[in-house]
Amino acid sequence: MSKHFLKTIASLSIAAASVQGINVVVNDLATRKKLNEQRVGAYFPWKYGDIFYTENGQGNPVLLIHDLHPDNSSIEWSKIIPLMKDSAKVFALDLLGCG
Repeated sequence: MSKHFLKTIASLSIAAASVQGINVVVNDLATRKKLNEQRVGAYFPWKYGDIFYTENGQGNPVLLIHDLHPDNSSIEWSKIIPLMKDSAKVFALDLLGCG
């Protein structure tokens, strides 16, 4: 085997190990806050698709809508909802194509 071939194999092995290491870190960060667990909520039937929403608290209604990036969801509000639910009825929805 030539030195060039061995260097190529070594480089590819290092790259594959690096990608695997990055995947482990990303998976840990994504699952640490348990954001993938099932949320308790309901679906509002709309002519363009069913919209998932959660309802918490009592009082005057407040609607929380997340950012418009496809990766985003009502989980963005998970730290705000507990603070608001004592004084308002908080609705948080997942826009179609998101969440």
